[in-house]
Amino acid sequence: MTYSTASKSNKQFIILTLLSLSIIGALFTESIDGLGKLSISNVIQLLTTTSLIFVNPRFSRTLIKTILFVITCAVVSHIYVAVEYGYQGKIFVTLHIITGLVFFFLMADGLQRYSSQAALKKCILISILVSISILTLSAALDFKNGLPRTSFTFDDKSHASIYICFLSFLSLHYLGASRYLISSLLIILCFFSVSRLVAVFIPFLLVIAVMQIIKEGSLLKKVLLTLMLLTSTIIAVNYIYKNSEKIQLLERIDSTSTVSSSDSTSAHILLLKYATILKFDSIPNFLFGVSPGSFADILIRSDIDYSNLASIDPAFIDNARNSTAPIHSTHAAVLVEAPFPALVVYIAIIISIVVKNIRRKNYELLLFGAPFFISIMFYSAHNKFYFFVVLLFILLLSNEKNSQPIKGISK
Repeated sequence: MTYSTASKSNKQFIILTLLSLSIIGALFTESIDGLGKLSISNVIQLLTTTSLIFVNPRFSRTLIKTILFVITCAVVSHIYVAVEYGYQGKIFVTLHIITGLVFFFLMADGLQRYSSQAALKKCILISILVSISILTLSAALDFKNGLPRTSFTFDDKSHASIYICFLSFLSLHYLGASRYLISSLLIILCFFSVSRLVAVFIPFLLVIAVMQIIKEGSLLKKVLLTLMLLTSTIIAVNYIYKNSEKIQLLERIDSTSTVSSSDSTSAHILLLKYATILKFDSIPNFLFGVSPGSFADILIRSDIDYSNLASIDPAFIDNARNSTAPIHSTHAAVLVEAPFPALVVYIAIIISIVVKNIRRKNYELLLFGAPFFISIMFYSAHNKFYFFVVLLFILLLSNEKNSQPIKGISK
């Protein structure tokens, strides 16, 4: 074995270890006691990003331009809100986004240069099995303590559902014969979060599973897998229906069944409305944005009448006054908090991903991407490390040709 081959092998091991740490670490979004909103996943994000800088220090022109672009946009928006509204902005949110992008670029580059498909699959299998163990233990502890639902190791059940459904999709794409079982286990875990997002993702994941079954070799195998999938689906639906009082998913899906869930939906929609109003409230707001993480803080400082939102969700206004209220939408955050050029780039990236995967007939990724990008319309996924982990795999799978493995060193 030559030194060059050994060096590549060592880098592959380190990069895949960091990837596994990232996949597992992204589960822990609950804040650490006494450290504000800082979570274990934030610590993992900083650790893996710093490690990647030393292991794979390839700051390409694209990465450098991206970082400079983000920093420039953030500085401009911070200066603007400081002058216009007397508000200092949230520098830690900006640093989170920058480190997330550095992780995204360096990890993608490292995987494409050093990782073989076989090694990547083993890494993902180990990461998902460890994640299932952690999620199961966390749920068991919550139910043991008498809680009616669980958010696992996340700070919110909806973020938990988005990421667990992503792990389910990852299982279907990368794993071997065990992919249907592992993917099903993850979906079953999702039900215990009692999040409505489960109902958004499941139809798409089922279609992906059927597409995987169609690719199987023998007719007998296709029939058996199809029967197994249909049987498990019927059993799951029947169990949920008969135990709706315990699982409460059906109640959550019907957002009009309770006042609280109806108000929650209305509040999310109003946040999107006020984000749009604030963006177009003035030409400087439109051009410069109101700085990362600062929507709520600027809204209550503006002349916009937000009484409708205050009447439906008074807690949001109270949190905004304490500078702790999120916008609850990744897309709306980019719309109102980022300068106009960043918004244009963001929209262009999403369109390019869709067009690229349609041309390559990568329908499985499109089927996952649809509920994912719909979901983050109503949740601030960009504030979590898992957002960049998901984007990483969207990039990797978008670069696959006809669902072939990513390029790397020989197996």
